[in-house]
Amino acid sequence: MSRTLINQLPTEPSPLDSSIRLYDVATIRRTAARCVDLSNDGLLAVADVDNWTSFAVFAFAMGESVRNGVVVDGPKMAFVFSGEGPASLRELRHTEWGEDGYLHYPSAKLIIAAFEALKDWFDV
Repeated sequence: MSRTLINQLPTEPSPLDSSIRLYDVATIRRTAARCVDLSNDGLLAVADVDNWTSFAVFAFAMGESVRNGVVVDGPKMAFVFSGEGPASLRELRHTEWGEDGYLHYPSAKLIIAAFEALKDWFDV
């Protein structure tokens, strides 16, 4: 199993643009050890494996899918950034931004909220 949370999460193509990968909210919450709801409909997910802390930050992408009044699929999130580092040292050593290193319309409020929440795990 990967120590990196983002590598543990399956993706699915957006129904609006197949080049955009989305993450299921329920799967994120089941996989992470802890999730923190952030401002602007963001989500911070954190996992600890072998004294290594890994996190991923997501932004709301789309709500539930409903067919004939029945929910057939849950809400989805878009990847914003992730990072990792040794838990015992509280060092954030590696950070990756967006799919392929690019962020479309980054939310400064979401990024600031994520770094505020990350103080629980890292000296940032």
